[in-house]
Amino acid sequence: MALGRPQDSGEVPAASRQHSPPLAGTSRSTNPNSTPVPPPFGLGAGGDEIWLFSADANGQLTGYLHGHRFGAADPGVSFGRHLTSDDQEHFVAQTATTLGRENAGPAPAPS
Repeated sequence: MALGRPQDSGEVPAASRQHSPPLAGTSRSTNPNSTPVPPPFGLGAGGDEIWLFSADANGQLTGYLHGHRFGAADPGVSFGRHLTSDDQEHFVAQTATTLGRENAGPAPAPS
């Protein structure tokens, strides 16, 4: 079952709180007793969105989600979480790529 595009409410509708079948190409799709291997993952350079869903120890969705839509990025530019002074959350281009480390901080806005 596909959940579709989540709403920004932070809550997944009760009707959507079902466990989806294994994705084709994962190890669980061919061997239900194995640990699933996620499919390849990537984000679009022309802008995209990403959503994280919370699940309990049994893999059942809890209803909590958090996600963002973001704009285009130049090749090799990392995005990072930035909170504004009024507590608004944004994902913005960073001054340096810091994979696996603390974000470098927001890059200056283009003029």
